[in-house]
Amino acid sequence: MSSRNKHCKATCRHEEKAQQSAAADRAGAARRAFWLLMVVSVVAIRAHTSLAWLVATLAAILGINAALHVLGSLVTRTYSPGSITAAFLYLPLVLYAFRRVLPRLTRGLALRAIGLGAGIHLGVMLLAAHPCLLPSM
Repeated sequence: MSSRNKHCKATCRHEEKAQQSAAADRAGAARRAFWLLMVVSVVAIRAHTSLAWLVATLAAILGINAALHVLGSLVTRTYSPGSITAAFLYLPLVLYAFRRVLPRLTRGLALRAIGLGAGIHLGVMLLAAHPCLLPSM
């Protein structure tokens, strides 16, 4: 193998690692933003119970994410990072949130809030699958 080919392969590996690192940074930023949104939402909901639909939206996002982690592990018969947390923390938390909030909402508002959560999750999944759609940082 020529030194040029070795250099090209090394450059490709370096670029691939840089892309993976950038993707991990974006994922970490997204997680921090989501948790900040959750905290702000809980504070807002405690102050204004009319914002209870926001809990249903956030619970839908979290529930779909948790269910996909668990389902991914079951289908592939491998451990999917986040599956344990999803199964034992997030899914019970989502069920609790829905039990507390859904009785306060009309059926239409609950369906719209859950649909919004599903749409947001779909958007995040698409951006994760196609990071080139995100602006460079």
